[in-house]
Amino acid sequence: MSTLEPSAGPATNAQLRRERLAAVAQSYGAAIVLVLFLIMGSVAFPTFPTLNNFANIATQSSFLLIVSVGMTFVILTGGIDLSVGSVFALGGVLAAYGSQLGVFAGLGLPLLVCGTVGLLQGLLIAYAKMAPFIVTLAGLLGVRGLVLATTNSGSTTPLVTDPAMIAIGQGGIAGRYWWRSWRSSSARCS
Repeated sequence: MSTLEPSAGPATNAQLRRERLAAVAQSYGAAIVLVLFLIMGSVAFPTFPTLNNFANIATQSSFLLIVSVGMTFVILTGGIDLSVGSVFALGGVLAAYGSQLGVFAGLGLPLLVCGTVGLLQGLLIAYAKMAPFIVTLAGLLGVRGLVLATTNSGSTTPLVTDPAMIAIGQGGIAGRYWWRSWRSSSARCS
């Protein structure tokens, strides 16, 4: 004995419009919301759509770009790294401590130590066949503990006094700031 399922009738125009609208929202929803926020910000705050503000936003969020590009490669290769934020914080603390000895120590110390942390985690994952989740979770906790111990729970981080490190930290190298150079070169082109 066979049973026939009732057939759905032809789609109405309203249903087709809803489906098309849902498809557009799914494909372009984030871009539409971004444009709406840009318009609202420009209307509410006259200084929002200025080049200086966009340069400031780019500078303030540049570290997110660096971390997200690295994490993209990790995820594309089927891995996971939970210790990224802690290692990033350790790099900042070590840069502050290293800058007391000069710009090369301020740049080299975090690269050396954080690179070693990454190498050790990679070796445990690749050669000891340990799960990346477990290794990087342990790295997250261990490195966070190291940061807290080094800074006395955040209360004793040294101030950066080296002028070259200050310039690099503010977005410049050798006294030139990228956003000023970009602004002046774009003004010459127009």
